[in-house]
Amino acid sequence: MPSSNATPGRVWKRKRRQSKSKEENQGAKMKGDQSNEPPKAAGSFDASKLGAEGNHAALTVERVVRRYPKLERRLYEPLVLVHVIDPVRGVRFNNTNDTTDDTLDKLRRSFINGIATICDFRKGGDTVTAAALQATPEHTVIWLSANKTPSAKTVNYLEGILAILTEVTVEKRSSTSEEIIRRIIEFCEPRLSHYCNELVKELPKCLNKIKSLEEAVQLTDSDPELSKAIQWLQEMQKLTLQQEKPIKDIMNFCIRGRCFSPTLASLARRETDMHKPITRAMHYVGRLVVYLKCARALVDGALDLPQLLDGYQLRICESPNYVQSPLNPEQSTLAGIVGRMFQGSIADQTRSDLERLDIFCDIPEKLKDACTFRTRVHAELLLVDKFRSNKWEFFAGDRYVGCSKPACFCCYHYINSLPERYFVAQCHNKVYTHWRAPDLTDIHDFSAAKVREDVLNVVIAKLRTEAGEDSAAFRFHYRFYVGASIERGIVKLRHAYAPSPVDAR
Repeated sequence: MPSSNATPGRVWKRKRRQSKSKEENQGAKMKGDQSNEPPKAAGSFDASKLGAEGNHAALTVERVVRRYPKLERRLYEPLVLVHVIDPVRGVRFNNTNDTTDDTLDKLRRSFINGIATICDFRKGGDTVTAAALQATPEHTVIWLSANKTPSAKTVNYLEGILAILTEVTVEKRSSTSEEIIRRIIEFCEPRLSHYCNELVKELPKCLNKIKSLEEAVQLTDSDPELSKAIQWLQEMQKLTLQQEKPIKDIMNFCIRGRCFSPTLASLARRETDMHKPITRAMHYVGRLVVYLKCARALVDGALDLPQLLDGYQLRICESPNYVQSPLNPEQSTLAGIVGRMFQGSIADQTRSDLERLDIFCDIPEKLKDACTFRTRVHAELLLVDKFRSNKWEFFAGDRYVGCSKPACFCCYHYINSLPERYFVAQCHNKVYTHWRAPDLTDIHDFSAAKVREDVLNVVIAKLRTEAGEDSAAFRFHYRFYVGASIERGIVKLRHAYAPSPVDAR
């Protein structure tokens, strides 16, 4: 209704404008209905709406500066929400898209992984290390990066290892391996001691769990391999309980039990409790064995690929500073985040599902706590960005960056979404709120800015999908469990949605 003081002419003009606008909207709708394009899903990305901005040639410094912080907030809101619901987004997996059959390629990748792994000497994430090989006309450049810039101590240690490898011969293979293992154990003692101590704790629980499974299904009577595996675990337990238990002896004992891995893995699949002692014990056994395998891979690479170390250079990629979270804990509420992530009925349904889940997980309080963090660029992303921005060539054209840890959820999807075809060997599917994409160092490089924006949009879409699937899965569990018995259902739901443990990267 027009206001009482409006003149008849103004009212008529207003109605005419409204009628014209209505006709234009109807015409646009009819035109859209006649189109052969499928309808866009709610919350989906429509590139046509970008117009000229969809092309990096139309970008300006002002647009880059304006869009940068907005893009950061769009990333971290779903990232924090997914982390609060469950930071582990699936099982660890190996990339099955590896089409490399070349033995030398695999040997070279093992060599790169070995360099990265033996430099990761402490738990906590700072020393997670990545390595890559740059090809130049004169020599090979071995690049090293870490979540926190490698120290001079790490550089000197690695240079000592590489110097030994340049002198290795077939006749000195065994003695060289022993010397490298000795140096690895000495340098990585903090991490290796942690693995040994955790193994000491898990072995009794592991043996008790096997015993309970044995009594339940009478396994050992029909499986002699399991009897041998149990004997091996018992002997290792005796070794770890000795007053003097050198790390090397425990590592050698672990590698002797590799033949029992399939048997124990089949048992681990029967574990239904949260702790999973068999799985955890075998995890620590595997971590100790890795360092022995790395020493062997380094020696094999030096012998079979001598050109890698022929006049090589070792260079360090410095890590950027930490950056404070772009989120405001007071504004990053559950309703606000979901409302910005989804549209219409999807947002309402997701919000309703997560509010039910809040009964068991206290999401708002956890969201508030999770918004206070500092971000850093992971080691493998530093090297990928270094090679991309400088347009460097990888050795043998193999775009591979080795890392001491599998890629996290965000690193995996970020690297796989880049226009170049980099290979990511493994992903542990964990989500870290402190994750950050490589910084845009030159706001005048509009091509790089557009690629970064496009890739981050892919990561954002993956995170939103994860949040939506969590909501749908909870809705099913809520109806299934709570429908029959409220009290029993709440107990089951609390168990089902207990946060998964996340080891520090």
